[in-house]
Amino acid sequence: MSGHVSVRGVIDLIKELNPENIMLVHGDLEASRSVERGIKDKKVFIPEIDEKVYLIDNGEKNFLVCNINFLR
Repeated sequence: MSGHVSVRGVIDLIKELNPENIMLVHGDLEASRSVERGIKDKKVFIPEIDEKVYLIDNGEKNFLVCNINFLR
């Protein structure tokens, strides 16, 4: 998340877009955790720093995230 948007703004956007899954990969870690707490009905994934994340699409494994960037 950018410093240009509030946690409430991110939560409201997620609720409006209604995604099936949510992955937070950038910004302040505590703000990301606040977003996670604010979304009750969705799976929110916050990868660890340097954790590689893959997406399985139609049985094919694709590298999704190469740079997890949280301010700690």
